[in-house]
Amino acid sequence: MSWNCAKTYSQKKARAFTISPPPSSIPAGEKIEHEGRPVLILLEGAAMYFSEQEMRSLFAMLAEAFADASMLIEIMPPFLIGQQKHHDSVDTQKAPFQWGVKSGKEIEKLHPSITFLKERTLYEGFRSRWGLFGLLSVIPWWNKNCNDKIACLHFAAR
Repeated sequence: MSWNCAKTYSQKKARAFTISPPPSSIPAGEKIEHEGRPVLILLEGAAMYFSEQEMRSLFAMLAEAFADASMLIEIMPPFLIGQQKHHDSVDTQKAPFQWGVKSGKEIEKLHPSITFLKERTLYEGFRSRWGLFGLLSVIPWWNKNCNDKIACLHFAAR
């Protein structure tokens, strides 16, 4: 049995579909029907709350369910994972940061069907808007260690 996003498990909003159940509830080996249309998976502001093993499992499930899909994922560098105590809007006891990578290229190691395409920091293109942080973002060390990034990945077709 295949999952049909448009009819059973999602709410249609223009040309975008939102899968209603959490991705972890999709049975292993199930393929999500997308009627030949391109699939873009967005994971923003969430990956850092999962362990590496949980991310590995998520990527395996996504690779199985969405062959030939693209993904945009916000990644946090390991240095910032250790600095959560300075992030005043997140309770370190209730929602600890657990996982981070310096580059989206490292995500390729988590599943063989993932290909890293490119990444950009959150400050690129908008440095003047971010004040001091935008100015710091021209320093390579800062960009590598103190700057969240959006990585573009691709899941190979089967």
